[in-house]
Amino acid sequence: MDRVTFEDVLSVAKAEIGYTETPANSNRTKYGAWFGLNGQPWCMMFIMWCFSQAGGYEMPPIHTASCGSLMRAAKSKGQWITGDYHPGDVVIFDFPNTQYKTDHCGIVWQVLENEVLTIEGNTSDSCAAHEYAVNYACIYGYGTPQYPSSKSTVTASGLVRSGYVISRISSSNAWL
Repeated sequence: MDRVTFEDVLSVAKAEIGYTETPANSNRTKYGAWFGLNGQPWCMMFIMWCFSQAGGYEMPPIHTASCGSLMRAAKSKGQWITGDYHPGDVVIFDFPNTQYKTDHCGIVWQVLENEVLTIEGNTSDSCAAHEYAVNYACIYGYGTPQYPSSKSTVTASGLVRSGYVISRISSSNAWL
């Protein structure tokens, strides 16, 4: 079997856009059930599920439900970056005034000149695509799985033509 590419992982993640937890505000999802922690915050479980479904279960530096654990494992394996990120990287967010330094995560879908597009689980109780300014203060860093070399063909205009709704996030930490 060929090595799993970022396109493989993104294909799985894109197919999940619109999935919602049931019942609302319960954190109950197929990702939590698969991971064995149903009813818990599930953004990282969504990431792990996407890699597993694409055939890349071993690609993240650790199999975890914790953003902080992924960050620490990525740092220890030289797979942590704070810039020059690419599609398929796992973005970690640090929101202000929260208990933890690593609050949320998503998969980088596309990197444009001034924006980064992501697919995230457990965002408003669903899987959704978001758009952030590349200098968005809440982006803490990125874990970089070891993909084989390949090039992305996804474009911002392609996202709109494909019918995906993308939430735009400003660099000032405020939702637009």
